[in-house]
Amino acid sequence: MNQRLLDEYFPRAVCRVEDAITGEPHGTAFFVLPGVALTCVHVSRRITKLQLASEHIEGGPWPATVRATIVDQSTPWPDLPSFPDIAVLDVAFSEHDCLPLATSHPALSTAVVCGYPRVAGAVVLTSCRAQYDGKLSLDDSTWLWKLKATEIATGMSGGPAFDDLTGMVFGLTIATRGERYASGGIISPLVGVAPVIEDIIRHNRELQVAGKIDLASKRYLWASESNATRQVSVPSFFHVPETARFFVGRASDLTAVEELLREGDPDLSAVAITGLGGVGKTELAAQYAHMARSRYSFVWWFTAADRAALLDEYTSLAPSLGIQRDGIDAEVTVVQVRERVEQIDQPWLLVFDNADDPHILAGFMPSTGCGDIIITSRFADWNRSRVTAYKLNQLSAADGGDLLVAWTGQQDTDGAVNLAEQVGGLALALQQASAFLARSGWTYSRFSDLLRKRSRDLLSIGPDRSFAGSHAMSVYNVWEHSIDRSVTQARYARDLLQIFALLAAERIPRTVVAMGETSFACGDEIAGEAALLALADYSLVDLSADTVSLHRLVQEVELANMRENDLLHDRALTVGSLLVRLMPADPDDCDTWDQCAEVVPHILNISSLLDPETFRVEQIARAESLAGSYLNSRGSRYQAKELLVRSVRRLADRPEEHASTLSDAELNLARVERNLGDLDSAVMHATKSRDLAQRLTDPRPLAAALSMLGRVLTDAGDVRGARKAYSHALKLISIESLATSRLAVAVLNHAGRGLMRSFDIVEAERLLRKALEIDRSLHVRPHADTAWTLDNLAMARFALGDTVQAEVDLRRALDIEAGIHGADHPRSAWSLRNLASVIVARGDLMAARSLLLRSLAIIDMATPNNRTEIAATAIALSEVCNLIGDKDGRDMAVARINASYKPAAGPASTGHVSPSDINSGC
Repeated sequence: MNQRLLDEYFPRAVCRVEDAITGEPHGTAFFVLPGVALTCVHVSRRITKLQLASEHIEGGPWPATVRATIVDQSTPWPDLPSFPDIAVLDVAFSEHDCLPLATSHPALSTAVVCGYPRVAGAVVLTSCRAQYDGKLSLDDSTWLWKLKATEIATGMSGGPAFDDLTGMVFGLTIATRGERYASGGIISPLVGVAPVIEDIIRHNRELQVAGKIDLASKRYLWASESNATRQVSVPSFFHVPETARFFVGRASDLTAVEELLREGDPDLSAVAITGLGGVGKTELAAQYAHMARSRYSFVWWFTAADRAALLDEYTSLAPSLGIQRDGIDAEVTVVQVRERVEQIDQPWLLVFDNADDPHILAGFMPSTGCGDIIITSRFADWNRSRVTAYKLNQLSAADGGDLLVAWTGQQDTDGAVNLAEQVGGLALALQQASAFLARSGWTYSRFSDLLRKRSRDLLSIGPDRSFAGSHAMSVYNVWEHSIDRSVTQARYARDLLQIFALLAAERIPRTVVAMGETSFACGDEIAGEAALLALADYSLVDLSADTVSLHRLVQEVELANMRENDLLHDRALTVGSLLVRLMPADPDDCDTWDQCAEVVPHILNISSLLDPETFRVEQIARAESLAGSYLNSRGSRYQAKELLVRSVRRLADRPEEHASTLSDAELNLARVERNLGDLDSAVMHATKSRDLAQRLTDPRPLAAALSMLGRVLTDAGDVRGARKAYSHALKLISIESLATSRLAVAVLNHAGRGLMRSFDIVEAERLLRKALEIDRSLHVRPHADTAWTLDNLAMARFALGDTVQAEVDLRRALDIEAGIHGADHPRSAWSLRNLASVIVARGDLMAARSLLLRSLAIIDMATPNNRTEIAATAIALSEVCNLIGDKDGRDMAVARINASYKPAAGPASTGHVSPSDINSGC
């Protein structure tokens, strides 16, 4: 249940029942209409002069009198004197909140009971959650509920019991914890009581107007009988479809609709409940009508899907209003009915369901009067009318799971929540799934598996009418109807929807619509924008200033349509080209990461949808390579590898045709494999990248491939091969156009690291200083490349004996990395290990141990399979722990070394390191 309702709403509706003479509390009451409250008959009979009081409402206490009692039969138990034991109170006060009464029995699992027990000598408003614990049967057709909760104590009799799912009052507490039921309270059902209360108010007293009806708040103000001035004669009828058996997760939506109606035009309030087809608009309107029926003199429901149906239903209201329609032209009857409704001086409610074309309502909607109008519609843009739009969103996964459990009876809560999340909380999809599961006996997981493979087939199966209330259409049919309407409004609406279906469902950049590829698919830019607005008008997409979003199942259905009509390959070409244009050309540059973060989710989505063996589309492979480079730079190495492998596979059959894209993908894959510690794979992919780049006229791909090849050969111990690769790469970047580029910084860094491994420290330091100079000329503020270069330069300076400057450089590198990547990025692990080496040299072993432990923790979190990095860090840690006498730390480090050590070829190598090896300086 919405906690805000418990904290803010219910305290203004639940009161103490007191003896007006002594002030002694005797029980609880709650308001159901302005000035009308309910409590137990046996509570009211204990007091000669009643009053209600609450510390949460100003102005009390308020005198109260018993207007009527609802007692059908006696019970055989002294502590349960009567059934249903309900007293209707008149209260001289109306500025309070009212609680909605349920119109159907809840599927009880848990409930909330409110009341005023005596706690530690004080009487305070208390609410407690209770478990359903069965029924007490009075006869074959009459029962009471048992709710298990020790907090249901004396003083809570007369208090309301709320359904924990819907927030609606389904019962009244008539007995608290005692001899009859020691574990909790006895609850009398209230289903069906609302019409009885309405009848009591209508016929057992004169219904008077106290001055005027308060139109602003839509609350009844009742005059006392002594102030009666005139009898108001109004029709009384309720023509609304039955509601679904279970209604979950919409308490806040019901409250929002009620508040919008209260805040609307004093003469006439109109609210349009809008949203995607199947989201639950009709059910919400029906639930509101049933909940609020006692507030209105009459309620009438119209189906407004087309004008013919609306005309027939609208004229059917005529006899109830005393209007003759036989032999009268239907259009004339419509005018008579509308004018008669406008003249009624007591609140009424009209509901126009499925009014997807606002023009259909012309001539049917009253323009004035003392009433409310609710419209349900997939059409979203009601801003140009007097109607206030309320967008209904999908159910949460938790609420959707509760619905599935209630409908199917299957108690696999996790499976239900997962399925609800898979269908995006769409109410009609949940109803369809529940009907299918109930009939077939399938489990949630089996249905979920098939939904991934055959979503359109499953979504085309119509729901059982008993589950769907007034709905009989399947999700697929509902959406096809919406798409047809949008295409009628804008020719290319479906073409644009198909492009969106290949992207991630959330935060699609609106700039996509104006780009050449989309404009080509949709005719031109103007036609593309018109298509976007048409989709939004029928709630197939949601628009913000900069982005577009749509429901995942809309995507699934449209994907199935594209596959069936052989459109998927053409749309993939369009979307692949879009994504390559949206991605920065240099995605490992941290200055581009904000832009990358907006595009990469869409690349991940289309990559997962289109199998690389089937869809060999270069544009998609190029997008995958760019996204993989970005993810690697951000530390998501495993995700990057998966994406880059797909990119390479997508083009592997024709490498000569796609040498540029494939060379980049192989290069990025080499970087990832090196970062993950797989040097053999890194060398293989770097070599392939070099071979492909040699076919190109542009020197940049070859320089980048040679630089990476040199780096991984250095790590693999092939110093000669590494120097050859570095030498070639350095020659390539000497070209004027590349001499001061980011590529030059990368080549100089890799070459500098390689020269340090071959003990040419002076030349390494020279190259790294040059890299730092170029980097500073390229970037006004510190950059990720700056941190990388400082890290490498620091180790060169450390090797040359400049420990002080090396520590300064490393701490500066860590600060830059933390600001750009965050403190736990894998690159920080390397800098921490390097800083520990410098600090050991100046004798601060404890600080060095702390740095190495932090470095090891980062590697474990980011790249737990990188045995090379783990071993290097663990070896350094074991040596430091050995020097300071930390035996436990040393043993832990040795264990990590043994776990990560990769044995050399040959039987002589055991791959085992012992503490004695550490003691001897291994």
